[in-house]
Amino acid sequence: MTVFSLYCSVCDSPFSFFSFIQGERERERE
Repeated sequence: MTVFSLYCSVCDSPFSFFSFIQGERERERE
């Protein structure tokens, strides 16, 4: 994933991006 597409996804849906980050943190904890 490029920085540009990542930035676009944040603009598109910041809430879904936040959920993605939370999911990554949960995965690391396990």
